[in-house]
Amino acid sequence: MEKRDYTSLSHDELVRLLEARDRQTKFGLVWERPAAGCSIEQDHALNSDFVALDFDASLSAGDAPYQNLIIEGDNFDALRHLKMCYSGQVKYIYIDPPYNTGNKDFVYNDRFIDANDLWRHSTWVEFMYQRLTLAKELLRQDGVIFVSIDDNEVFALGMLMNKIFGEKNFVANVIWQKNYAPKGTARHFSADHDFIIVYALNGDNWMPNLMPRTEKQNKLYKNPDNDPRGLWRPNNLAARNYYSLGNYSITCPSGRVIDAPPKGSYWRVSKTRFEELDRDGRIWWGLDGNNVPAPKIFLSEVKQGIVPQTLWTYLDVGHTQDAKRELLSILPDAESVFSTPKPLRLMERIIALTTDSNKNDIVLDFFAGSGTTGHAVLKMNKEDGGNRKFILVSNTEATPDNPDKNLCRDVCAERIRRVINGYNDVEGLGGNFAYLRCRRVAPA
Repeated sequence: MEKRDYTSLSHDELVRLLEARDRQTKFGLVWERPAAGCSIEQDHALNSDFVALDFDASLSAGDAPYQNLIIEGDNFDALRHLKMCYSGQVKYIYIDPPYNTGNKDFVYNDRFIDANDLWRHSTWVEFMYQRLTLAKELLRQDGVIFVSIDDNEVFALGMLMNKIFGEKNFVANVIWQKNYAPKGTARHFSADHDFIIVYALNGDNWMPNLMPRTEKQNKLYKNPDNDPRGLWRPNNLAARNYYSLGNYSITCPSGRVIDAPPKGSYWRVSKTRFEELDRDGRIWWGLDGNNVPAPKIFLSEVKQGIVPQTLWTYLDVGHTQDAKRELLSILPDAESVFSTPKPLRLMERIIALTTDSNKNDIVLDFFAGSGTTGHAVLKMNKEDGGNRKFILVSNTEATPDNPDKNLCRDVCAERIRRVINGYNDVEGLGGNFAYLRCRRVAPA
């Protein structure tokens, strides 16, 4: 690029040049936004109307005072109202927004966006931007948001989340294995996973809860020498990171001399520390005293939980077929109205990582769909005596072809009502919710 000479420019010319430079788009997500002459249809939820919530006792469940809310209406309207009451109070947000596949999975302004829409990605990003901006204001200082997505918009969503929450507040990109068998109809690869993108409001203020240890993990601990400190497992004494005091010879009880650590590695502790561990019976030499020494890690001394990993298999958190079976066992006719629920175990894992059972943590899901998030909250409260509360927001998703469709009333709220009261031979979980409808009040 040719270097420009600025020395001859006047003060005013330099100011204009700097102002023009400041207006230039920096690295990040750029999308076409609804404006005069733009082909993107305006989102009619974006208006200056006041939003009221009307209570419907006939669709509510349990007795007042209600701890939980189910809100019917456009989630932008609901978020505007919630901002007045719950700003800075929500501990955890989960959303499963439309994936924008182009296959009529995204209802927007009462029309579908198809795969040939030249503005499809920009329309989706604008739709999400307006709602995520409001959602951010609801989070506590130690709050966190998990967003499910697939390949269609994962890259746009990541940059959008960076724009709204800040790149430094990115926590993780979790891989959920949603399928247990390859799809033979796939064109190139069978899509076996979805993403769950995680951002904290303040990355310095949020830490996930530890996951409980599994029996499989605990079975790694044995006690072949009957150590009075209990079960233990051997650790590797050698490490690859350079350590200035980690290069020395070791003599085994059998008399065998190990001249040095394996090539390219170092003993992870100094010779002095190694001898202290050995005197304390914390080094395993093998039954014949001739093994490469291994420090003991005692089960009684390790953390009672484990740090969560970013790969979640269907064996651990369920898959899409599990989710459909769970929903249909509660609402046998639901598949004709809602076909993409999330498994209960997936929601339970996220809630376990993000909330405390002994606090009144608020969980928000403003793309509530079939109500799995609310179901998981009630189930976990029942199991651990917790006081978590949920707010679920779902639209009717009515279309010109199906004007009577009401996903919120007939799937989301009805599912939660049945799991509260019990269904078939399944005992109810207890709890309650108030059913509310968004109503716009135009300014006088």
